[in-house]
Order: sequence, then structure tokens, then C-alpha cells
Amino acid sequence: MTSGARRYLVIVIQLVVGHLLPSTEANLRPFSIQE
Repeated sequence: MTSGARRYLVIVIQLVVGHLLPSTEANLRPFSIQE
């Protein structure tokens, strides 16, 4: 997978999980910043 696709998946996961569990979204933020 390309880095762009991986970033897209991370964003989608953050949005989905963010809607289900807002507290989990904060835990995923550092992961997305790492790129």
C-alpha cells in the first residue's frame, strides 16, 4: 500500500472510531502524526 492510502485509512478509522468512541480518537491522534 502507498503512504497516501495508509493515511487515508487512518483518517477513515479516526472518523469512524471518533463517532463511536470519542475518547479513543484522542488515543489515535499520535499515531496519525507519526505518518
